[in-house]
Amino acid sequence: MSATLGGEELELHYASSERLYPGLDFLVPGLLLLAMRHGEQLSIPGGVSPRLLEATAQIQDIFNMWESVFRKVGIRAEGMGTAPANRPAEGVACVFGGGIDSFHTLMRHREEITHLLYLHPQGEDPRARERALRRVREVAKATGKALIEVDTNFRQLSREHRIPWKYAHGPWIASAALLFQHVVGKVFVAGSTTSNYDNLRPQGTHPILDPLWSTERTSFYHDGCEVRRVRKAAEISGFAPAMKWLQVCDRTGGAGNCGGCEKCLRSMLNLQAAGALKRCQTLPDEIDPEAVRALDLTGYSESYFARENLRALKGTPDNEELVRALQDALERGAAIIAHSGYREENLERFRQRIRNLRQENARLKQRLRRQERRRRIRYRIADRIAELLLRIPGARYAAESVAKRLSTAGAKNPPY
Repeated sequence: MSATLGGEELELHYASSERLYPGLDFLVPGLLLLAMRHGEQLSIPGGVSPRLLEATAQIQDIFNMWESVFRKVGIRAEGMGTAPANRPAEGVACVFGGGIDSFHTLMRHREEITHLLYLHPQGEDPRARERALRRVREVAKATGKALIEVDTNFRQLSREHRIPWKYAHGPWIASAALLFQHVVGKVFVAGSTTSNYDNLRPQGTHPILDPLWSTERTSFYHDGCEVRRVRKAAEISGFAPAMKWLQVCDRTGGAGNCGGCEKCLRSMLNLQAAGALKRCQTLPDEIDPEAVRALDLTGYSESYFARENLRALKGTPDNEELVRALQDALERGAAIIAHSGYREENLERFRQRIRNLRQENARLKQRLRRQERRRRIRYRIADRIAELLLRIPGARYAAESVAKRLSTAGAKNPPY
């Protein structure tokens, strides 16, 4: 689809292994954040689900409350899409990335789920992409689920228009899923730790937000908010496909786990607390306490995960050294945050000085503009008076005579 944004034309494209639904509902999540980011009305050249169209007001309220850069805009569709009388498709999809959350959703709804919906990340290395796809295909085969693969430039457009991925990934999922309303009538979106009921934070996939993307034919369900990550790891430890194909690492483009990054170590600690690390075939069998001690836990999510793992590891046998390492990492992170808070206070004072200087500069500019405006008015009045005086008979001759005498006397600037 082509769209015009700020006078510039952009293209949003999708490719899939499955035939695409012919409706235009996918454009609502596909373009809404772009329109809000630029404060432009979203006009869709065709019918859109009445249920989805009605929900866009609440969707915009949510994003606008989370980030003021998302301004509320008008949405216009040239007609209504699927009628409410149309029956939903019988298929049930799970948005699947291969991590702990999506494996947990697949495991506990495996009798109901018929399809895995896999969205290719943008810009992957071709070899990493092929390995990631092979892994997902193996999971689909092992669990007896049909696989829907989707490739889109949605992520690239979001990056180009400065839309944070923490917000954009939810509409990315919804837009892709709405292209298969003829296949799936229900879509499970796996919740993460940042969407647990005791830790709800603004993000693109959210238990309040996800159901609002639903249409008359396809409904979205945010799954797993009531289950902590350590418990999820314990539960999937008995699920053979998860232990064989678990993918948690962000560094490899989906082509395996590096075993040393924060996400890998976090997941290894989850499994270690559950006594299941040795069962996982995609992660190292042992955890280096020094690697844990060196973790950067200054971010909110990272420290939250670490505290959760610390609670789970305490009191378990043979994990005393890991407990001490996590405690050291958390203490160091807290010290850095405290120091950075002091620096932030100084930085805020500096920012305030800059704001004051900018305000003073704006006042000076305004004063200079007023002075310049008065000067231009005086010049125009003087020119007009001179023009009128020169129309008096003999005035021009007299003025030229005066100028000539002054010039002869050495005057540098004649008076007219």
